Amino acid sequence: MICIVQFLMLRPLSAMVVAPQVLWLSALNATVCTFAPVLMVMMAIERIGASLTAQAGTLGPVSTILLAVLLLGEPFTAWVAAGTVLVVAGIWLLARQPLVKAAI
Repeated sequence: MICIVQFLMLRPLSAMVVAPQVLWLSALNATVCTFAPVLMVMMAIERIGASLTAQAGTLGPVSTILLAVLLLGEPFTAWVAAGTVLVVAGIWLLARQPLVKAAI
């Protein structure tokens, strides 16, 4: 909501007029890149549980880094490696913790 207010304060209303192709690409992006992944994660949690889903979720950032290095030629530095190891280790530690039931 705040981003809409900011847009209206900083730009004229005519800036809201865009080509139909932009609207279709925005709808496609919202569906493929937001709605579908969230739905699939929720289905995975339902089927295999949260900890296994979190472990599988670590593949996303790792594959993104790999593709960035191979396809885009981005450097793979020690900082990137350290951050990746830290995140994967954190997920691993959380996944191996026994499930604690909340007292109600």
